[in-house]
Amino acid sequence: MYSVLIVDDEPTTLIGIRKTFNWSQYGFELLWEVTSSRQALDNICKYRPDLVITDIRMPVINGIDLMKITRDKNIDSEFIVISGFAEFEYAKEAINVGAFAYLLKPLQRQEANDVLSKLSVQINNKVLVKNIKIYDDLASDNINLETLFLNYNFDKVYKYYQLIFALSDCEITNAKQCIFNKDINIIDLNLGLNKCLFIINTDENVYEQLKERYNSNMNTSNISFGVSEITKNATKVSHLMRHAEIASFSSFICGQQNVYDLSPKCDILKKLINHTISTLEKDNHLDIKTFCIQLKETIVSYKLSVEDLAKLWNNIVAFVTRQYTEDHIESYDVKFLNAEQLYYNFKNIDNFIVYLTDLFTLLSGEAGLNDDANYKPESIKKILEYIDLNYFDPDISLNNISKMFYINTAYCCVLFKKCTGKTISEYITDLRMTKACEMLKDKSLSIKDVSYGCGYNDYFYFNRVFKKKIGATPANYKKTH
Repeated sequence: MYSVLIVDDEPTTLIGIRKTFNWSQYGFELLWEVTSSRQALDNICKYRPDLVITDIRMPVINGIDLMKITRDKNIDSEFIVISGFAEFEYAKEAINVGAFAYLLKPLQRQEANDVLSKLSVQINNKVLVKNIKIYDDLASDNINLETLFLNYNFDKVYKYYQLIFALSDCEITNAKQCIFNKDINIIDLNLGLNKCLFIINTDENVYEQLKERYNSNMNTSNISFGVSEITKNATKVSHLMRHAEIASFSSFICGQQNVYDLSPKCDILKKLINHTISTLEKDNHLDIKTFCIQLKETIVSYKLSVEDLAKLWNNIVAFVTRQYTEDHIESYDVKFLNAEQLYYNFKNIDNFIVYLTDLFTLLSGEAGLNDDANYKPESIKKILEYIDLNYFDPDISLNNISKMFYINTAYCCVLFKKCTGKTISEYITDLRMTKACEMLKDKSLSIKDVSYGCGYNDYFYFNRVFKKKIGATPANYKKTH
């Protein structure tokens, strides 16, 4: 919810403003009502509300000067200015200083709420851009966390820093309360409908405390937390952010949400990779299904991470690339993936193992890859129709489509590529990007709305995919179209 402060030197006017706006409908929460512009300024400096609604004529500090002082202090609160005077110069100066809107008393409910609706979109986009900046600065070690916490007006800065990712299959609404403790500072970055990053400033490692609170709080059972180590270094935290994010993907392997940290399994992983590739190279009579079941058992029993799994996958891709022609590789949709891409492509370990089983079966020739009798264009037509109608579903994937149409996943890739010239994942991504470009031109939609509307609950993942495909971030594309 976006925080709101109202200031007007007439108490009855405050009541009228409070009752005019439908705050919660547009994601706002009215937290402060004051009759003194001096008190308003103190609250703005201390709490940095998302929105300030101010009368233009007040004793001591008028509404225009309140905006100017706020801007001089680098506080980016939005302002709606209210006046009982329909004077052009007042309106012009308010807009020049940066007011979002200028409304006349008495307020008209429809006009007021139309302004609030539009402002909600603007603040939403602004928050996302701000979060991206912080996220990118963390990833590139281009940030000082001590300065960041001071900018958020925390009263004191503790000794250690720690990063926590929260990830869920549905909308996250209560993750912060699971972490909350009076002896820590928390900055939370909303990264999408089902993903948050918490930057923690604390005097101790919160991992055990978080596990205890998690196990006693049934409302968090649909959330996975990935927790980094602690550090005193306020400027070098990119590796901790990476560790926390990978740890949050652990439900992919373990099959359940919980609190996870990341422990390296280098020796086990190296042996598993060597064994897998050696078996594929030497065993011409391999029982593929049994081999893949055993592979899954090893991965789960040793609690390998999704990053470990990505390394295993990429070694398999390298092996397949050496053994088969480029046309085969493209048809199978076999490509190198990082941990994040693997997580979103396969969703869970079972889908991953099913795909490996189907791929190895196909490569061995047991699935009848070259049998033209199996080539049914009408099946692909139905798949295309399904994708076109359901591209916005976050769960649409090769595995789900294969199950729905009763077809081997790897073989589905081959047929789809043969008919369309694209792999299924390429087709879905291209369709989503086309729709995203159309939606970004709609001024009433926030970037977050567009992300969700195209099937991406993780806004930051959407941002990366969009930039890679279109060549600009969604925010920049929206500004120029």
